Amino acid sequence: MRKSLTIIFTFVSLVFTYTERGWQHPQTGWEVVTTETMSFYLIQSAYLDNMELEDGNNDVIGAFYENQNIGWEFYSSQLTIIPTTGDNGSMPNYPYEGAPITFKIYDSSSNQIIDAISLDDVPLWHIQGFNTIRNLYSCNQDFPILDNGECILDCIGDPSLDGQINIHDILMIVDMIIDCDSPFYCFDDNIECMDMNEDNIIDILDVLSLLVIISGN
Repeated sequence: MRKSLTIIFTFVSLVFTYTERGWQHPQTGWEVVTTETMSFYLIQSAYLDNMELEDGNNDVIGAFYENQNIGWEFYSSQLTIIPTTGDNGSMPNYPYEGAPITFKIYDSSSNQIIDAISLDDVPLWHIQGFNTIRNLYSCNQDFPILDNGECILDCIGDPSLDGQINIHDILMIVDMIIDCDSPFYCFDDNIECMDMNEDNIIDILDVLSLLVIISGN
């Protein structure tokens, strides 16, 4: 009951505080443009690199239609309510009824913007919508987000990028060595996950190091 009242109170406050004008986030340039075609997204929690976003006027969640920002709000661990704007007939860059929406996170500590995903289906945009999303996840590293929403923070020994170190990773390293011109050494721009001893070379030593980890010795 208390959470429901909080949602209603916050919604009413937003509507009556920001009518007839928009407001902009200074670091990103993201902007809320208030029109008669508005919709709200309620984010229960959001994470960056397996840590919850900073509460208060720090980290920000932005909503997007294609490349157009359509709204934003500072993250709140209680509930983040993002007002979004749609096409009112003269704003073709903004979403139409039933348009897909994506999200980005502004990390205030690094001054970076990172893509965020939901493991659930994101509700499509509708005028006067009031849509809830349980969790958003984002990772600074350019690795896929795991099925549980966690980020791979260190891929050493895990070239398959599945969050586990096993025989499949050994086979991938062996394939890399075999595919190289030299039978023992391989130089490649993308070797960080296979380079167990961090010598910038993929060779049999990396295979042996990974075998030691898997065997537990």
